Amino acid sequence: EAATYLDKTPFNYLYCGLIHKAFPRARIIHLVRDPMDACYAVFKTLFSRAYYYSYDLDELASYYVAYRELMDHWRGLMPGTILDVRYEDLVSDPIAESRRVAEFVGIPWSPELVEVQDSDAPCATASAAQVRRPIYTSSVGLWRNLARELEPLRHRLAKAGLVDENGDPTPCPQD
Repeated sequence: EAATYLDKTPFNYLYCGLIHKAFPRARIIHLVRDPMDACYAVFKTLFSRAYYYSYDLDELASYYVAYRELMDHWRGLMPGTILDVRYEDLVSDPIAESRRVAEFVGIPWSPELVEVQDSDAPCATASAAQVRRPIYTSSVGLWRNLARELEPLRHRLAKAGLVDENGDPTPCPQD
């Protein structure tokens, strides 16, 4: 049985090429979230000086655009290695999405893949409290509560073609 490693730090996408080179059979799961929700989640989280781009909407937008461009590059370079899983799909239909992920990585599906709140595995991230809750949908569209304040971010992401004039995500190239 193969070992499994899970990393959800904001910079892990930078290393997809290195991971693939070191572990050619590795499967990479890329959780894709509505760009406005993703950026808002980063912006409102205090990372204790770790991610300076996260404290300025313009810098955050530039960083997010660069991240998406690099993920497009990795997908093109390593077809079949990266599975994009939409956050919104995962929280609205966790069984179907977890089955798709299990099949992609080659493990049998089990209810434990969905019942994350029952796991006693250690978690030391900014979202440690969230992973102890059942899967929830209340974060979908949360940015809209501050749409006026986040307008500069929406404008920059729209200019990059990642969201439309309403802030809704535009289709990804792999769609």
